[in-house]
Amino acid sequence: MQRFIAVFLIIALIAISSCHNPPPGQGSLTLKFNPMFGSDKMILNKTFNAPDGKNYFFTTFKLYLSHIKLVHADGSTVEVKPLAYLSLDDSAAMSISLANTPGSYTGIQFYIGVDSIQDNVDPVSIADTTNPQSPNNNMFWNYTLKYVFVVLEGRADTTSNPSTPILYHVGTPGYYTSVATLSKSFSVTGTNQTMLTLNADLQKEFYGANSINIATQPVTQTTDNPSVAVAFITDLATVFSLQ
Repeated sequence: MQRFIAVFLIIALIAISSCHNPPPGQGSLTLKFNPMFGSDKMILNKTFNAPDGKNYFFTTFKLYLSHIKLVHADGSTVEVKPLAYLSLDDSAAMSISLANTPGSYTGIQFYIGVDSIQDNVDPVSIADTTNPQSPNNNMFWNYTLKYVFVVLEGRADTTSNPSTPILYHVGTPGYYTSVATLSKSFSVTGTNQTMLTLNADLQKEFYGANSINIATQPVTQTTDNPSVAVAFITDLATVFSLQ
């Protein structure tokens, strides 16, 4: 009897392991999300100091990336993910499994937000909690405004323990934004496990070309302050780099 139990446990462990690791000889391609604030790794519920003396404390950061494509040297592309949900609130949403398409590449492309077809998907119809558009992700406003593309919340001011709320929720079709090609030479094979790191430096959001001013522009829900929403999503498109 004990021998039978031991054999059963060994078989069970092998089965569990096979669910989490690619079979021998099978490759994978993963995009790891790495939010930053300047040179510091971005962590929720931690104070970050900016060069101008302001302090930032983030409580939520999550967003959609759509139509992620790998770029060949000749400029042609291959799509490896139609839609991905990334969230600093959820460790399971900090990396994306991409379609393993063998080849040599010089970078990646993607959009921030959901496209017009994805925007019309009713989240109530989605039972799969791993689906990027699952209602569990709380990225849906209502049946008029539909999906939020990006959520950034926290507090920021010049005190050592920031207390002034900041809240940026940007969405709706007019804010669907492409990100310029992120350059990096890499190869994907059918057998190797390839990892790409997507850095996102949120300090550039507040000190970029449009310089979101937390004193006068602390909040937008897109429709209540479109000018802030435009500045926010425009600068967000510049925060990414590939490692």
